[in-house]
Amino acid sequence: MRTELASEATIPDDAQRAPTLALLERARPTWILGAIVVVVTAVDVLWRTRERRPPHGDMAFHLTSSLVYLRNFSVTDPLQFAERYLYYPPLVYWVADVFYAVLGNEAMWVAVLSNAVWIAILVFATYGIGSRLWNPRVGLLSVVFVVTAPMLVTSFKEYMLDAPLTAAVALALYFLIRADGFFNRRYSLLFGLACGCGLLVKWTFPLVLWLPSVHATAMALSEARLKRRFHGLVNLAGAAVVAFAVAGTWYARNLNDLATLLPAYFGQEGVPADAEHVTSLTSIVYLWNLVNDQLYVIPFLFVLAGIVFLFVKRGLAARNLFPILTVVGTYVAFTLLRHKDPRFTLPMLPAPRSDRHELARVRVGARAEHPGIGPRRLRRNRVRRDQLRHLAAAARHARRSRRLRELPPREGDDLRADR
Repeated sequence: MRTELASEATIPDDAQRAPTLALLERARPTWILGAIVVVVTAVDVLWRTRERRPPHGDMAFHLTSSLVYLRNFSVTDPLQFAERYLYYPPLVYWVADVFYAVLGNEAMWVAVLSNAVWIAILVFATYGIGSRLWNPRVGLLSVVFVVTAPMLVTSFKEYMLDAPLTAAVALALYFLIRADGFFNRRYSLLFGLACGCGLLVKWTFPLVLWLPSVHATAMALSEARLKRRFHGLVNLAGAAVVAFAVAGTWYARNLNDLATLLPAYFGQEGVPADAEHVTSLTSIVYLWNLVNDQLYVIPFLFVLAGIVFLFVKRGLAARNLFPILTVVGTYVAFTLLRHKDPRFTLPMLPAPRSDRHELARVRVGARAEHPGIGPRRLRRNRVRRDQLRHLAAAARHARRSRRLRELPPREGDDLRADR
């Protein structure tokens, strides 16, 4: 008994707090991401309240559409609310309507405030992609660079569809990576849910994720053909069913209007609708949007260096395959479109961020396979995590010893103690 008391007395007080400290350590990225969402949203709303210029044409159209949906909402006829056609899919308008109804205000700053939902989705999905492919540090760096990309900075302070579409694409890409070629049922169904929501944001959603989706489908087909394992195809079918259940009502109801709109929207290359046909070689100058509008020169050079580094360093390109396919597929699809506005390729920006930050990760020596190489801070963090694990083990031992002392004594214990 005295030995147990002495051993427990030697356990530091920090051991009692070790589980709490470990929980706080795991929750720290969530706090940082939440703070980023709050700060970006607050700055956007503040900018909108101080802006005196009227909204431009597209923003005015979206604001009007959100108010039309709000005015026509009826509890007795909710299907009409879900089927109404105002040129664009309605999910972004529905989110703004919730903010209008809760705050009792229909000002423009409320519509901009509703972007907080999409900012949060973009931030957490981008962090998920970076941390899943590499580590939490890459995830945090990716978030910082995504939310500070010049075009995204200006997009979230307006009420448009391109920034929400970027968030929906990032979320779907994260679920697609976690689905592992549709072999994970949970994330396959979540991917279908994200695709349904993305289709309700804007119909250009498939043009961003078509190539990584084709690759994941090929993985499932290869598994079925070579190993006779069909659960990947079953999960793929389940994802398609979920996507149709979410977006199918609106698209089926407005199929005739879309059949007239989409052929003109996806027409031959050229800036205006009546422009002379230009060759695909000429339209490659669409790459200039990345330099001139979306990223600017220095971030673009970092992204370019990261992509080159992936192909030079053996094995890195395979790990980043889905982001690379997203960038390539988006660029090819939108290069062949009639419309050449730089904001249309905005949804591909979260993908190359994880590529760019692998260059920084290797430069600082943070590779997991070489834990002894790296900055002093990285080594201190690892030592700290090891200390927390030891303290948690000590706390568990202390609680176990306390429970043993509280048990009633067995017969003969007193006699053995006297001897």
